[in-house]
Amino acid sequence: RSVARATFDPARRLAHVPNDPLYPLQWSLDHLHCPDAWNVTRGASSVKVAVIDTGCDIAHPDLAPNVWTNPGEIAGNGLDDDHDGFVDDVHGWDFVNGDGTLEDIFGHGTGCAGIVAARQDDALGMSGVAPLCTLVPLKACNDQGLLYDSYVVPALLYAADHGCKVISMSFYGDQVTPAERAAIDYCWAHGALPVAVAGNDAQVLPYYPGAYANVLAVASHGATDQRSWFSNWGSWVDVAAPGESTVATQ
Repeated sequence: RSVARATFDPARRLAHVPNDPLYPLQWSLDHLHCPDAWNVTRGASSVKVAVIDTGCDIAHPDLAPNVWTNPGEIAGNGLDDDHDGFVDDVHGWDFVNGDGTLEDIFGHGTGCAGIVAARQDDALGMSGVAPLCTLVPLKACNDQGLLYDSYVVPALLYAADHGCKVISMSFYGDQVTPAERAAIDYCWAHGALPVAVAGNDAQVLPYYPGAYANVLAVASHGATDQRSWFSNWGSWVDVAAPGESTVATQ
């Protein structure tokens, strides 16, 4: 017999499927082709992701294994061991109350942290998008649910100075502030990617920090890839991601 063509016989692997019990409800992960991506990488502990938000339940069983521990700080000794200007910042910092406690009365920051990096294959809860990355929780929201520049700006600088590669910001407003923009540019210059929500007011007008030049602005879409009715939009938005009926740590 003649041979018309000879080709390689490449092997294929099944896409990774986590054993986390809430994974079947996380439609967004399949929608983003995360199982295929996890065959290549599930992140790495060397990659730190700052979550600037309402705080974080750092003892949450689905988050605790991935919460950052400052290697230069000795817990509870009342000293700034690593000389970074923060005393006992063992797992991050509360820029509202000026201490190392990261209590989360709203639960928003805890939920966002789980979406980023809830531990995978622990037969518990959910899976994060990057389940092996390290979470650096930074509280910048007061008990009234407000984030001021005096909280957010130093949190941004802290994230950059401590080597975070991604900075998650799930908050927005309609004002440009020089201090916030300068802090964003500082993060960018130090190799960090600031990522911010576009916002939930169904508006085309730019909202910040998402609309700054050095921020990746993320709008929301549903399971049919249509823009969520509440999502802001416009030429200043960079990408869209699943934002409806998503699972988060509680």
